[in-house]
Amino acid sequence: FRDLSIERLELDEQWAYVHTHRERMSREERMRNPERGDCWLWASLDPDSKAIINWRTGKRTSRAARAFAGDLASRVSGRVQVTSDELPSYLHTVPSAFGDREDYAQESKVFQKIRVDAPTWQTMRVNPLVGVERQRIAGSPNLRTSTVCHIERFFLTMRQGNKRCARKTLAYSKSWDNHAMTASIHIFVYNLCRVHESLKTTPAVKLGVADRRWTLEDVVAMTARYAKAQEDAAFAAAFEGFSTKPTAMRVYEPQTPKTPWYLDPESGGPNPAVKKPGIQYDEAGDSRESESS
Repeated sequence: FRDLSIERLELDEQWAYVHTHRERMSREERMRNPERGDCWLWASLDPDSKAIINWRTGKRTSRAARAFAGDLASRVSGRVQVTSDELPSYLHTVPSAFGDREDYAQESKVFQKIRVDAPTWQTMRVNPLVGVERQRIAGSPNLRTSTVCHIERFFLTMRQGNKRCARKTLAYSKSWDNHAMTASIHIFVYNLCRVHESLKTTPAVKLGVADRRWTLEDVVAMTARYAKAQEDAAFAAAFEGFSTKPTAMRVYEPQTPKTPWYLDPESGGPNPAVKKPGIQYDEAGDSRESESS
């Protein structure tokens, strides 16, 4: 997703945890294992096409907000209206990332505060929502259309379609990398394969970055090509120091076998020049003298 012409953007974060719940970890364990505990999914959504523009898994810190906002600003061209929740990290990261190209507003929810008797307070999940408050942060946003309800609805789809994000289950991720990969796969399928009920097409087609609806077979084929390219790159890196130039072929010509040392090269019989130890041989001169006598 590059050079997108978008009118509005909604930013929000979704909570999950990896390996161990943060409340069950001591401060020393959290410092020793930073990839355990709370894990937030940062995401931005275009309310017109319902497409997820970018996403990021990480902690809920100012550093993560700066990286998320900077990546989002690099994908959008022109002026855009941005709406987020009341996270303090957005107050300086969004204006610094977009410069003077954004009309920025924040939305906060107002809950009714009610008093509940102590024996029954656990039956109340949350206080009733009575309204929202919106305030301008930068530029001149339209407060009537500044909302984060669409990105919050996507997070509900995320929890329903990705069991690792569901609450109060044993399906939580045991590894930080696996949690990030499953989020990427789910958002990829949501953008390019899943037909949105209100759009009757995929968000990618509505946004204009795809000309057709992708199938799961396309996703598997793309994944296979990616894995094959990774294997080829690893193979090439492993044998990078070896020469790949073709060597000259060695030609073997037949040779005449050599005559053994114990045979006569001319007659092929026993070699008279070879004398074995322990045997008395007649000298050639002695044999001639015996014949003459």
